[in-house]
Amino acid sequence: MNKYKKLAEKATPQKPFERREVFESYPRDQRVVTVYLCPRCGTSLSSFDRPNYCENCGQALDWRDDQ
Repeated sequence: MNKYKKLAEKATPQKPFERREVFESYPRDQRVVTVYLCPRCGTSLSSFDRPNYCENCGQALDWRDDQ
């Protein structure tokens, strides 16, 4: 794959992956938290800031809620 195609793919916004995690807290409570991951490198992303790009690999991110 040439470098221009790789750059074009990285610049095309992709949806972050969603993963639900259960956290145990005191006393005996459980919380389910949604964690967002970069679709290219798997780095954890802030859903509060909703960055336009992954700070680790530079992948453009698409946070739109298409339903």
